[in-house]
Amino acid sequence: MRKFAVICNIEKDINGGLCDQVCDYLEEKDCEYCKITYTNRFASEESLDRDYDAEGAIVLGGDGTILRTVRFLGDRQIPILGINLGHLGYLTSVDKKEYRLAIDKLIDDDYDISERMLIRGFIKRDGEVIKTVDSLNDIVISRSGTLSTLNYDIIVNGRMLKSYSADGVILSTPTGSTAYNLSAGGPIAFPEGKLIIVTPVSPHTLMNRSIIFNASDEVVIKIGAPHDIKEGQSVSVSFDGGEDVILKTGDEIYASSSAEKVKLVLIKEQSFLDVLYTKMKEN
Repeated sequence: MRKFAVICNIEKDINGGLCDQVCDYLEEKDCEYCKITYTNRFASEESLDRDYDAEGAIVLGGDGTILRTVRFLGDRQIPILGINLGHLGYLTSVDKKEYRLAIDKLIDDDYDISERMLIRGFIKRDGEVIKTVDSLNDIVISRSGTLSTLNYDIIVNGRMLKSYSADGVILSTPTGSTAYNLSAGGPIAFPEGKLIIVTPVSPHTLMNRSIIFNASDEVVIKIGAPHDIKEGQSVSVSFDGGEDVILKTGDEIYASSSAEKVKLVLIKEQSFLDVLYTKMKEN
């Protein structure tokens, strides 16, 4: 490949120094590129030329930058190379000192691909779909602004499974199993798997375990009425940590595997177990 989107979190790459070096090296190699920079507070989705047909993406940042890149690229299923600018991540595979080697391998098509499933979520209100999003990590439904818990039902393939009173619920992919799902006590899954992990957050029940479904299953979370009608409740859903969408009583969040995939570039042999071993040593 010789045409790239270079996406950089300039809060990780201060003043964009490494980003400039990457772009200079691409020019040295007679490659084309489109540079996109953003901060955590300001996302420059508008700066992505929708007509630019990149063959691959080079991402400088951390796991959060990869998630942002997936949103940037939308349905463009091009390979993504993550250059890590912070602590070892689960999604970034290359140290910043290795960027020249990584680019050389991209140019020579000398790399492997780790294909990851996306979870497609859509919000249905009064029978109409009001938002649809594909997520690499998770869909998180949570309550805020009140001490009362959130009431919701879990419905799988059209059948009622269980009602919960909890702080929220996480619908995670295998890739996202090491993110918020893990912090909430959920299981770790191999990232190339095809599963949907449902993990309640601080449920008020003895049934506090995660439930794992096939990627082909349809999982629905239906928002129940608040404990106190007069007090009401504040409930929102986020997709891969993006902007919250405020939910109402009766709203339904549908989740199942997306037809789209994310392709993460691997330029050296490093198994998920190697990364997991290193991360567990840190804690």
